[in-house]
Amino acid sequence: MKQILLFIICCIASGACYAQVQTDNMLIGGTLGSNVNRPHAPAPSSSTFTVKPVAGKFFSEKWMLGVSGEYRIQHVKSDQHITQNTGNNEIQHYRFANPKSQTLSIGPMARYYQEVIPKVYAFGESSIGYSTVKNQYEFSTYVTNQYGEEKYRSTSDGAVKTQYLYGNISPGIVFFPVTNLGLELKANVINYTHGIGDGLNQDPNTFMLNQNMERNLQVNFTLASTSIGVGYYF
Repeated sequence: MKQILLFIICCIASGACYAQVQTDNMLIGGTLGSNVNRPHAPAPSSSTFTVKPVAGKFFSEKWMLGVSGEYRIQHVKSDQHITQNTGNNEIQHYRFANPKSQTLSIGPMARYYQEVIPKVYAFGESSIGYSTVKNQYEFSTYVTNQYGEEKYRSTSDGAVKTQYLYGNISPGIVFFPVTNLGLELKANVINYTHGIGDGLNQDPNTFMLNQNMERNLQVNFTLASTSIGVGYYF
């Protein structure tokens, strides 16, 4: 909701201009954002930082073809504890803590623009591409006897990489407060991912599984799917 209100305020506060949606024009822009989530305990807190650059060229007054990408890093503050009875009056403990992930994506994209009113265009964006995700955890294991006394402990950091192809459909609106500057409000409505690679691989230390064979389709019409971006049209 804050993103939409900010977009509306920018539109109202601007002066007259002429949009730069023209054949042979170029676009360079993207979004930059962060999010901090601190729910009530025992739910884990998290923080996310995202950069989504885009560049393209208009091949007509309505069609633009280009390249888009994404870099996202997420940290989660959590502590998961699993126990297993191994016999001989001993209990094996596994602890997974503070996971973080890094995502890198790149691929071609296309946009179709339609003028709504002077200075304001609606657009539909479709993109496909390749993503790689690196997930990391702090991992430790230890054994206790029937009295709860710790016998030994092993600590390490584990990491698993996942690769997938993606496809996205995102409607949006762009407003030109000045001649070459466009303010964008976009909703990432449909997202599809198709895992690629050698199948499920297990990290020997943390027992984490990558998701190279997973297929996911997400349809999201909530305000959480929206983002604000800036584009330079020339």
